[in-house]
Amino acid sequence: MKTIKVAVQRVRSIIQKRMVLVIGKIRMNLGIKGALAIHKFMAKKYLDKNNKEVRNYIVLLELSVRKKNKMQKMERLHWVNRNNFRKLKRKGWLPVRMQLDELRNKAFYVSDVKRTYQQEFAAREKATKRYLEYLKAINN
Repeated sequence: MKTIKVAVQRVRSIIQKRMVLVIGKIRMNLGIKGALAIHKFMAKKYLDKNNKEVRNYIVLLELSVRKKNKMQKMERLHWVNRNNFRKLKRKGWLPVRMQLDELRNKAFYVSDVKRTYQQEFAAREKATKRYLEYLKAINN
């Protein structure tokens, strides 16, 4: 009887780890698609020659959420551009002294208009792989 319970627990933990990775991959892909859509819209709207103003970064933010009268930290993937970056610093979701260079280093993905299709695909794969490695490290 104990061996069956141990086997069931082992299978449950394996399935749970796999589900976390699948959900993480879906989240990252949706985040990248959203960041690219916003990037294209902003690039058309503002026509920035250097495309520095309209670059979007996908970053993991720690948000404080109230659940059952207790404040809890919750991690979320969020897209950030320059204007949004200032607002998030004011809200306290990012450190006040953080600069764009630090954000760029912390980001899983950075959108860029000048990439070719192959470079874009490689950047997406790299971002997804990096995020999944992060999830594996947290869940083990």
